[in-house]
Amino acid sequence: MSFLNRCLVAISGAPARRSFAQTRAGETLLELKAMCLELIADVAAGHRQNADNAIRDARHPHDVWNIRSALFGSIALSFGERVARERLARLDALLG
Repeated sequence: MSFLNRCLVAISGAPARRSFAQTRAGETLLELKAMCLELIADVAAGHRQNADNAIRDARHPHDVWNIRSALFGSIALSFGERVARERLARLDALLG
Protein backbone atom coordinates (compact mmCIF):
# COMPACT_ATOMS: atom_id res chain seq x y z
CA MET A 1 0.00 0.00 0.00
CA SER A 2 1.46 3.36 -0.98
CA PHE A 3 2.07 6.14 1.50
CA LEU A 4 -0.81 8.15 0.02
CA ASN A 5 -3.20 5.22 0.35
CA ARG A 6 -2.12 4.64 3.95
CA CYS A 7 -2.80 8.32 4.71
CA LEU A 8 -6.22 8.15 3.09
CA VAL A 9 -7.05 4.99 5.02
CA ALA A 10 -5.95 6.65 8.26
CA ILE A 11 -8.11 9.70 7.56
CA SER A 12 -11.20 8.03 6.16
CA GLY A 13 -11.03 4.62 7.76
CA ALA A 14 -11.50 2.99 4.35
CA PRO A 15 -9.09 2.03 1.58
CA ALA A 16 -8.61 4.71 -1.05
CA ARG A 17 -9.09 2.22 -3.86
CA ARG A 18 -12.50 0.68 -4.14
CA SER A 19 -13.22 -2.49 -6.01
CA PHE A 20 -15.64 -2.48 -8.91
CA ALA A 21 -18.22 -4.22 -6.71
CA GLN A 22 -17.85 -1.56 -4.02
CA THR A 23 -18.13 1.22 -6.58
CA ARG A 24 -21.22 -0.37 -8.13
CA ALA A 25 -22.79 -0.85 -4.69
CA GLY A 26 -22.18 2.83 -3.97
CA GLU A 27 -23.80 3.85 -7.23
CA THR A 28 -26.73 1.53 -6.57
CA LEU A 29 -27.15 2.96 -3.08
CA LEU A 30 -27.29 6.48 -4.50
CA GLU A 31 -29.90 5.38 -7.06
CA LEU A 32 -32.00 3.75 -4.35
CA LYS A 33 -31.72 6.75 -2.05
CA ALA A 34 -32.77 9.03 -4.91
CA MET A 35 -35.81 6.83 -5.54
CA CYS A 36 -36.71 6.91 -1.83
CA LEU A 37 -36.48 10.69 -1.76
CA GLU A 38 -38.62 10.87 -4.88
CA LEU A 39 -41.27 8.67 -3.23
CA ILE A 40 -41.61 11.05 -0.27
CA ALA A 41 -40.98 14.34 -2.08
CA ASP A 42 -44.57 15.55 -1.63
CA VAL A 43 -45.09 14.14 1.86
CA ALA A 44 -45.77 16.77 4.53
CA ALA A 45 -42.61 17.73 6.42
CA GLY A 46 -44.08 16.62 9.73
CA HIS A 47 -44.72 13.14 8.36
CA ARG A 48 -41.38 12.49 6.70
CA GLN A 49 -38.82 12.90 9.49
CA ASN A 50 -38.43 9.15 10.18
CA ALA A 51 -38.09 8.38 6.48
CA ASP A 52 -35.57 11.18 5.94
CA ASN A 53 -33.46 9.87 8.82
CA ALA A 54 -33.64 6.28 7.56
CA ILE A 55 -32.62 7.31 4.03
CA ARG A 56 -29.74 9.38 5.35
CA ASP A 57 -28.50 6.53 7.57
CA ALA A 58 -28.57 3.82 4.87
CA ARG A 59 -25.01 2.69 4.14
CA HIS A 60 -25.57 -0.25 1.80
CA PRO A 61 -28.19 -1.13 -0.81
CA HIS A 62 -29.46 -3.90 1.49
CA ASP A 63 -30.29 -1.25 4.10
CA VAL A 64 -32.95 0.17 1.80
CA TRP A 65 -35.10 -2.94 2.28
CA ASN A 66 -35.13 -2.20 6.02
CA ILE A 67 -36.33 1.40 5.59
CA ARG A 68 -39.44 0.43 3.63
CA SER A 69 -41.55 0.58 6.79
CA ALA A 70 -40.45 4.17 7.49
CA LEU A 71 -41.26 5.11 3.89
CA PHE A 72 -44.63 3.35 4.03
CA GLY A 73 -45.54 5.07 7.30
CA SER A 74 -44.61 8.53 6.04
CA ILE A 75 -46.49 8.15 2.78
CA ALA A 76 -49.53 6.55 4.42
CA LEU A 77 -49.84 9.39 6.93
CA SER A 78 -50.10 11.92 4.11
CA PHE A 79 -51.90 9.98 1.39
CA GLY A 80 -53.22 6.70 2.78
CA GLU A 81 -52.14 3.09 2.60
CA ARG A 82 -53.19 2.54 -1.02
CA VAL A 83 -50.88 5.28 -2.26
CA ALA A 84 -48.11 4.02 0.02
CA ARG A 85 -48.41 0.51 -1.46
CA GLU A 86 -48.36 1.89 -5.01
CA ARG A 87 -45.26 3.97 -4.37
CA LEU A 88 -43.38 1.19 -2.61
CA ALA A 89 -44.11 -1.07 -5.59
CA ARG A 90 -41.85 1.25 -7.62
CA LEU A 91 -39.06 0.81 -5.07
CA ASP A 92 -39.62 -2.95 -4.97
CA ALA A 93 -39.12 -3.07 -8.74
CA LEU A 94 -35.66 -1.53 -8.28
CA LEU A 95 -34.80 -3.82 -5.39
CA GLY A 96 -35.66 -6.81 -7.56
